[in-house]
Amino acid sequence: MALSCGGQLNDSGSHLLDIVLWMTGLAPKRVFSIENNLDAEVDILSALSVEFDGGALCNLSVVGHAVNFFEHITIFCEKATYFIPGIGSGEIYQWVGGEKRTAVAGDDLPVFGHPDANFIAAIRGEQEVQAPPECGVQVIRLTEAAWESARTGLPVDVPPLA
Repeated sequence: MALSCGGQLNDSGSHLLDIVLWMTGLAPKRVFSIENNLDAEVDILSALSVEFDGGALCNLSVVGHAVNFFEHITIFCEKATYFIPGIGSGEIYQWVGGEKRTAVAGDDLPVFGHPDANFIAAIRGEQEVQAPPECGVQVIRLTEAAWESARTGLPVDVPPLA
């Protein structure tokens, strides 16, 4: 706890939350969370159900004691489904109106470079910041609400960005 202020949800889980929030552009409204510390000081296992403004729902599982490291995200929309089979793999697949899965071409994705290089270029006034501070603030607000939900056993409202 002294090193990271939290467990798996705060560590690898924060990246998954960030990706979902960034990809959807949705604001989390409420979260219900169940966690298991497995006798550790911090959370090792987390299961979250998130309700967004407008009613969209998200389920997220963070498993901190798996036999391998694997992250994936599936986003189900009204007219399409998007699947990232491994964070950082560079692969995104979509299903649009049917059962046929197609790869999303790199030309159809936003162009982003290396985050550190972008941050330095932004300080120099050469680029816009790709990940503004509000992204991190929203992730930690959702994370803290999830921890509170796990502690109380009740859904918790996520404070909105001001």
